[in-house]
Amino acid sequence: IVRIGRAGDDYTYYLPSDYGCGADVTSIVGTPAGVFAATKPGPGYELGLKTKVFKDGIAVFSRREGQKYSYKWTYYSRSDRRKLTDDVTTAEVPTREIKTPGGICFWNGSAWRGIFKRGGLPDNSVTALAADASFLYAGTAGGIAALDLKTLKVVKTIPQAVSPFALAAGESGLWVAT
Repeated sequence: IVRIGRAGDDYTYYLPSDYGCGADVTSIVGTPAGVFAATKPGPGYELGLKTKVFKDGIAVFSRREGQKYSYKWTYYSRSDRRKLTDDVTTAEVPTREIKTPGGICFWNGSAWRGIFKRGGLPDNSVTALAADASFLYAGTAGGIAALDLKTLKVVKTIPQAVSPFALAAGESGLWVAT
């Protein structure tokens, strides 16, 4: 997830798996309570040992070839996409597979928090999000959950509406694209 400042010159990169959520982000919605990201469980991949994203490219931290305790940062500008692809293919830049749980990642302005099935979601595979003044609606592989925006607790589930790919909260109710 990349947060771009209002002036367009400030970029902050967040990897949901660093905060206990899934690496596959399916939807993002902003509310007065904060920003919510829907994620799906499964494998994710990270470049190198660490990655930093900048406005004009990324930097990847990895071990120097053939040197046990020597590391380096390699910067790839946006125009270096082919070089990055080649370096990943030849293992110059290693990738790591990580297992991720899915769920909802919530940013309250200062910290990330995960919301999962154990906290009341019908399923950790979250496919869509929508919000109105009082509720966050999460479409999952197990149905739809309505979360109170003040407490972030699930207050209602609709198990019949499985895996919607889009939600919209309107004056007349919740709209669900299946």
